[in-house]
Amino acid sequence: KQKTAYEIPKRDWSSDVCSSDLTSTQVVINGVNFTGTTGATGVKFGTTNAASYVVVSDTKIEAMSPVGVGAGAKQVVVTNTTGASTSNVTVTFV
Repeated sequence: KQKTAYEIPKRDWSSDVCSSDLTSTQVVINGVNFTGTTGATGVKFGTTNAASYVVVSDTKIEAMSPVGVGAGAKQVVVTNTTGASTSNVTVTFV
């Protein structure tokens, strides 16, 4: 049985501060149960979909942050076929 995706609350970003303007920043998300994460809404920063992402393994996703998301801390949410993650992992956009 598949379990809900869960990010381990450990920052492992290529940068934990991302640009909120016209560029994307690669963000590496570590956790568990990422298998089954698909579609445009699979990874979100706040309420904004990631620009793109690749599920590298069941424990790792490489995502590009959205362009124009706006400044401030945004919760990272991963959704697989069972449901959305509930951890409070954030990335700060400036």
